[in-house]
Amino acid sequence: MLIKTISIIALIIITLQVKAQPKLIVHEEAQIFASLFEEEKGVMEVPEFNSEAQKMPMNYSGFKIQLVSTKEELEQDHKIFNQFDKVYIDQREAHFFYMIGDFKSERNAVEHATMMIDEQFPNWELVIYLEGIYREM
Repeated sequence: MLIKTISIIALIIITLQVKAQPKLIVHEEAQIFASLFEEEKGVMEVPEFNSEAQKMPMNYSGFKIQLVSTKEELEQDHKIFNQFDKVYIDQREAHFFYMIGDFKSERNAVEHATMMIDEQFPNWELVIYLEGIYREM
């Protein structure tokens, strides 16, 4: 009987320790996460890229986010090349279209654009290509 009681007490102690430990871990992770956003840490730096426009891959199928449409090619110092690591260009009907991303679903492309693109490029458009050919949406 004594051994059974000691075993039950030991089991209860171990259970309480296991249950308490995740709370400590979560608390420590929360402190680390919060420290990332302290004012003295400053604003999070956004990496700068120095990309060049890449032609649309042949036979590409999927969605892209079109950021800029212009009659003349953009200069290499345009902000689009500093903000994105891969910028794609397509020339149609005497216009140059600059796009980013590679999305297999419309939903993922729109979510990304809404969260990451809206502020800098409020006139973005979602475009679709099927086997390398631009299609109206």
